[in-house]
Amino acid sequence: MKNYYLLSNGRLRRHDNTLVMENAEGRKKPIPIEDVDSLYLYGEIDLNTKALTFLSSKKVPLHVFNYYGFYSGSYYPREYLHSGYLLVHQVRHYSDSARRLTLVRELVRASAHSMLRNVAYYANRRKADGASLPDSDPDPTGEIGVEAASEPYLPQDAALEAAIDASEGDADTAFPSSEAPATLAASAGEAEPGLEPAP
Repeated sequence: MKNYYLLSNGRLRRHDNTLVMENAEGRKKPIPIEDVDSLYLYGEIDLNTKALTFLSSKKVPLHVFNYYGFYSGSYYPREYLHSGYLLVHQVRHYSDSARRLTLVRELVRASAHSMLRNVAYYANRRKADGASLPDSDPDPTGEIGVEAASEPYLPQDAALEAAIDASEGDADTAFPSSEAPATLAASAGEAEPGLEPAP
């Protein structure tokens, strides 16, 4: 996103869901609206309400300066959060430690789920391609490295993937803290009693 400074005289108008600056000689210069952070008008520029409505819908402020470069005024789009409802509820969750802990648990659970799915995807892709890592470079940069977890703990089929996606519940029951060391020990290659590999 950039600030655009319009220094020449002319007309600013909307054309095909973008802005066009047409100077006094009739030359047209398009301004990509998705790239505009704000507009600064220094020249004698004509515009209409259609252009102002378009700028407002794209949340682009317009600042006007006079002939000598002094600030005259701004056209600022209306705010889309009228009452601060979202901010009030964010502060409410932040100040209540139980709510904050619930949010943090869900964020960590979602992050772990995403990591597990990425590892499973690349492990299955490596199997399908029949590729293996070279012996000379066991831990290449930018890749996951040599089998961080043993293969039985990676999701292998679509039914298990769907079960992982469908598992919703309390963070305490979905991931009890007593299973975390067992999972880590099993991924390091040590068999843990009572822990069975995923099918």
